[in-house]
Amino acid sequence: MICDGAGRCWPGFSLSDAGSYTAIVLSVVAALLVCLTAHRIGQALGVMDMPDGKRKLHRGPMPLTGGLALLAGAFAAIVGSLLLAPAASFSPTPTWLISVTLFIATAVLGFLDDRHVLPASRKLGLTAIWLSLLVGLHAGHIPPAFTLSGFEVEISSLAMGVLSVVGALFVIHAISIIDGIDGLCASSGLVWITTLLCLPGTGSDPFLLGLVAALAVVLIFNLAGRLFLGESGASLIAAVVAIYGLQALGSGAITHGQAIAFMFIPAFDAFLLILLRLLRGQTIFAAGRDHLHHFLADGWGLATWQVSAIYTAATAAACAGALHFPELDAEIIAVSAAICVLVRVTAPRPLSASGAK
Repeated sequence: MICDGAGRCWPGFSLSDAGSYTAIVLSVVAALLVCLTAHRIGQALGVMDMPDGKRKLHRGPMPLTGGLALLAGAFAAIVGSLLLAPAASFSPTPTWLISVTLFIATAVLGFLDDRHVLPASRKLGLTAIWLSLLVGLHAGHIPPAFTLSGFEVEISSLAMGVLSVVGALFVIHAISIIDGIDGLCASSGLVWITTLLCLPGTGSDPFLLGLVAALAVVLIFNLAGRLFLGESGASLIAAVVAIYGLQALGSGAITHGQAIAFMFIPAFDAFLLILLRLLRGQTIFAAGRDHLHHFLADGWGLATWQVSAIYTAATAAACAGALHFPELDAEIIAVSAAICVLVRVTAPRPLSASGAK
């Protein structure tokens, strides 16, 4: 049972039915199979990340197969839940089927980027198109009003639709750029998707259950240096968080203040990154070492696992606080902003010119 500070309670994340257990077990098995054969699959598909001695400092060729493991786990969970446990509490809807189709398309686009390195502007444009179609076709993705810190502002459906698309697009971009340190995107993704599972109506969703289980497996192999999440994996996580987040906003399960608090750390970092690069006359799409996690790694001299642990812990604290105390969304956002700024301005060492993206 999940309850917030206002006394509202709902079932949330539940493992009380056979479908949920089946989804998780099959997801773990499927993700393990992909992870254990990651090098063979990566070589066969041509998605091996090669070190270059500058930005990419890993020891040898690394398979970019984390996204494939996530998809395998998620779809094994769907098959197990819907076919092997038909009495489960989840029933697919047209919106859910469309969303899952878009997740597949996003992962495929990410795979093509892993293989051929697509221009970032083109990926952003394609993402904007399918987000616009999704919001335009389904009124449930358009929240009725903008809500923050107890205040509610009525906005026209058109303006709210545009705001929804822009916000989701920014979230997707923000998540994709944190995939620069082993374990960071996967562990943060675990936090965000687990938070989604705690919302009304998602606790028995086999896709989310399977994705969480697969993410846990991929995270272990990623931290062990056996594979990279890849653009396919990062894009899949970003799309899931954005679309399910829009659905939660549209249904009234969360407020805009809560959504902003959930995603504020990577989104604010992306905002600062864009602003500072524009002021310096640099392109906003170029890879670099001026992200928040690079300040923790290079500026503060922290190990990779320490960076991932600190970043994920801060994200988890913001999500848990906003989930249980929605009336404190503004305070949580302010604290998160202060942390992001302090990490940047008080870093005792200059950033390195080389390393991962």
